[in-house]
Amino acid sequence: MRLLGEALAGRHAIVEVQLGRKQLDPGAAPADLGHTLADAVGPLFRLMERDPAQWQDVRGSVPVPRGGHAGPETPAGGDIRPDRMVRAFHLGLKDLLPVWEQILLDETLAQLYPLGLLGADEFRFPPPLWARVAADFAVAHHERRLPRDHLLRALTPLYLGRVAGFVLETQGGSPSRVAEALERVCLAFEAEKAALSARWR
Repeated sequence: MRLLGEALAGRHAIVEVQLGRKQLDPGAAPADLGHTLADAVGPLFRLMERDPAQWQDVRGSVPVPRGGHAGPETPAGGDIRPDRMVRAFHLGLKDLLPVWEQILLDETLAQLYPLGLLGADEFRFPPPLWARVAADFAVAHHERRLPRDHLLRALTPLYLGRVAGFVLETQGGSPSRVAEALERVCLAFEAEKAALSARWR
């Protein structure tokens, strides 16, 4: 994420290249998700702060050129358990609410509360809500409302909720259905951009 952010901030040419399926060492200890998420999102937030002129007035998006060739069909992923992700979101809503209240707008929290009542089968985390959560965290990080590492780790249950929502929305669907779901996420972030820019000071 850091390399991509620096490339975008430097207005370098961006090309999407097929790299194939990432191979993981099955014997390696699992990475701590909170740490991994902080390492991915933290540099992005810092770049937003360092170079606001590079992003504040940008609207819309353009397709990125693609290079390389898609490899053969990759095998199905491992055992994905959205019910565990939903449970982690519910626990976060219970245990981290005092922290989230310092980060998220009241309007954002009002949309999150009902998700705490949904079971895994009916759980959804709409893209516009996820875009608003990300914007709220970016502003709170910029305004230093909490120690930054603490703030970034508080995003983890929300991220898991969003991933669970995405999995439940697309499971059993075709690749085109997944692509359409990803496009809805992109459009939601584009729609949130003007409000985020207005809040940045």
